[in-house]
Amino acid sequence: MPRLTKEVSRDLEHIANHALAKGTWSSYRTVLKMLKQCCRAHRIELVWPVSEDTILILVHWLLVVKQVSAGTRQTYLSRVRAAHIT
Repeated sequence: MPRLTKEVSRDLEHIANHALAKGTWSSYRTVLKMLKQCCRAHRIELVWPVSEDTILILVHWLLVVKQVSAGTRQTYLSRVRAAHIT
């Protein structure tokens, strides 16, 4: 199987990163900030990829502590998924 060179990997990363709007990057930063706050509050290490247990703790934290709406929770979870991809 062929391996990607550093140059190809770098170019693909650059292209992918510039394919997203500024607002999208802003929402990624917001959800990552919330995820970090949640992990600090629960004294757990944030490790990528994020474990299923950590995601469930985040959902609980968003529901109980932050009391965010269902739509916001859905957006946050979608952004965590996208962060894994990027």
